Amino acid sequence: MRLPFPPAGSEDNMKESKTNPLGVKESVWDALASKYTRAGTEDILRVCPYQLAINQDVPFDVIDGYVRKDSPVDNLCPARIRNGLLYTLSAIEKGETTREATEDTDAYGDAVREIAGSTCIPKSRVYDLLEALLGLEEGVIDMPLLDAVIKNLVSAGRVSVNRIGDQIFLANKKTYIAEHEAAECVRTLLEKDGLVKIDAKSKKAMYAAVDQAQAMTGLLLSQEQKNAVCMILQSRISILTGGPGTGKSATLKILVESLKLLRPYASIRCIAPTGQAASRMVEATGCEATTIHKALGMTPGETKSHAELTNDIVLVDESSMIDAHLFSALLKSLSEKTSVVFIGDTAQLPSISAGNVLAELIQSRVPVSQLTKVFRQGDNSIAFNCAKIKNGNTALDTDESFTFIECKDSKAISKKVCELFAAEVEKSGLDSVCCLTPYRHLTKTGVNSLNRAIRSKLHDTASLTWCDAGGIRVYTGDKIVFLRNRYGLVNGETGIAVRASKGQCICSFGNKEITLRGDDLASIEPAYAQTVHKAQGQEYKTCIVVIDEAHSSFMNKALVYTSLSRAKQRCICVGSHRALSDAVAHTAGRRFSCLSGLIGG
Repeated sequence: MRLPFPPAGSEDNMKESKTNPLGVKESVWDALASKYTRAGTEDILRVCPYQLAINQDVPFDVIDGYVRKDSPVDNLCPARIRNGLLYTLSAIEKGETTREATEDTDAYGDAVREIAGSTCIPKSRVYDLLEALLGLEEGVIDMPLLDAVIKNLVSAGRVSVNRIGDQIFLANKKTYIAEHEAAECVRTLLEKDGLVKIDAKSKKAMYAAVDQAQAMTGLLLSQEQKNAVCMILQSRISILTGGPGTGKSATLKILVESLKLLRPYASIRCIAPTGQAASRMVEATGCEATTIHKALGMTPGETKSHAELTNDIVLVDESSMIDAHLFSALLKSLSEKTSVVFIGDTAQLPSISAGNVLAELIQSRVPVSQLTKVFRQGDNSIAFNCAKIKNGNTALDTDESFTFIECKDSKAISKKVCELFAAEVEKSGLDSVCCLTPYRHLTKTGVNSLNRAIRSKLHDTASLTWCDAGGIRVYTGDKIVFLRNRYGLVNGETGIAVRASKGQCICSFGNKEITLRGDDLASIEPAYAQTVHKAQGQEYKTCIVVIDEAHSSFMNKALVYTSLSRAKQRCICVGSHRALSDAVAHTAGRRFSCLSGLIGG
């Protein structure tokens, strides 16, 4: 597996010392000291060193080497297997972060990458994972040994066991609880009536309200859209799904207007994972909208809601981005009277963290409306091409809205991206365009390299002042993205570095201006280019999408589909048709989850 820093003993590392017993880079040792204090880090190394690996602070083999160096232990030592299992459960829950971190193709990296984002692991797969991680021969971990380790972890409250059908799954205790609590909430909602009762008189009033809402708004729904509105009104929990251009926004608008006619005093709440997605909900429905975290009074990393949602109905957009813990917190925050609708597209990338919530809900007995018809909007081919990608077809339509530019290698792709970006900025402004690419660190077409290249194309950096933002330079005039939820801003919000200087940066985000200093500077980074995962939930007038063969190990159909769907008016793919075909032919690894099994089909 690719490590986030060189392992102990590497020629690139600091030599082991009493003040740095792991022998890692000083920056890594300082990060541990900042998180736990130096004394606290030393205590962990003395009492339970593997915890640093389980917490994803240090790779497992670094800690394993440290533990075994002075006091060699048997390869099959139960404590070693125990900690290897905890580390693996933690690693898969990092989701898409795991995929990029495990770019190398060793056996363990391949196995973890294949199930990254899972909330649990089938017991049958644990043997191979542990043997690869611990460097053991195939078959040496037998069932009695693993059962004893699992029993110990269950007794300690660290691991839980799910039995779904004839399969046994292992999960971290907290994640196990989150999925069980979420499933219980869903089962309870399925037993309750929706906003409209299922009787002849109520149905007649509902159909009349839908017709009147169409007349009032001038929107004419297809039959499948009308059916979706009626299904949602009659269900306490439901799902509206479909790709770009299938009319989800129009359906929501008629839903809202119909509900206002049926229940004039109904309270409607719109929420979404990102600020921009919430803003789009305001435009589509005319209702109040916020991020999910803000609605629940939560900060990133928290797993417990601090608010109750007492609205008659809550509409949740971009639901494919919701992870298992946030889903559980959201459901537990709903009042007794509240109906909830999850809106999203399962063809997009799943959540960055563990879970496959929208897909699992669709596989369960939750009522679903699938919008399939793509409505043409002028000469815009983006939605039609998204539908083709979803169906595995790479014979894409090209016109003013969609272009594919063939480039032979990463260097040529980077040069072309810079030219296109500069031209778009000159034509429509800096906010109109974003470059999307799979990787952050690797290759000339990774986020960090492209940000530097695009900046150099747009500005003479020699004449600009800059600040150090967590090890990345931010220059005056840079397009930036905010990486946290604070100061009234949300993670993913873009702005401009008005004035960067040593130790501080004055930043403008729309009508809001803030000054960041010290550690807060790590809250921003350049945003000419962003990873596809970071851009999910956002939309841009023009998206320049990198399709580089150098990224082939990380690209798949969902990633390409999500990239294209971020563009509103124009999408320009730059790279290789071969890389596109390979990516679309490759589906992402399976995410294991027990949610649908716990809800029941």
